Amino acid sequence: MLLFAAGFPAAEVLLATWGPIALITVRIIACCALMVTIWWAFEGFSAMRKAPWLRGGVIGALGFGTGTILILVAQDMTDAVTAALVAASMPVSAVALEVALDGRRLNKYFVGGLALVLTGGFIATGADLGDARFGLGAALGLLATVLFTWGSRAAVKNLPTSTGLAQATVTMIGAMLFCVA
Repeated sequence: MLLFAAGFPAAEVLLATWGPIALITVRIIACCALMVTIWWAFEGFSAMRKAPWLRGGVIGALGFGTGTILILVAQDMTDAVTAALVAASMPVSAVALEVALDGRRLNKYFVGGLALVLTGGFIATGADLGDARFGLGAALGLLATVLFTWGSRAAVKNLPTSTGLAQATVTMIGAMLFCVA
């Protein structure tokens, strides 16, 4: 969470000289290079060859590729604080998807856990509601969190025979190809 949160102020500095799509494309290429190396080292080339590339690539492109572009465009339109606040709302998107798509029922323990997760996200990002700017940029950021959440859910539900490392790497490669395109 700390590394994730540190990405917002770093992106704020880089967005002064980079366009959001170029910046996210370079970031995701570096991410994929590291993930492929780790995946190959832990699971080998045969696991990589057998991976569900097409399905995982589509999930990655729609969920993570579109989401990463939107969150950085949102930050470019607003600021790092607003983007971090929006990203910290991701558990709300996860709950909404579970309720809508999986029939999850809310109870006091689940809602309490959600409140703790949101509080932790706000603390980790150093977000201050008074510094946030809401508008179209924040709306794009909220859409990005829904897409990230959907992508995570879709990877787990649609790639059940793959390891978590394979799911993450294949979907990130799909996101990378989307961003490069």
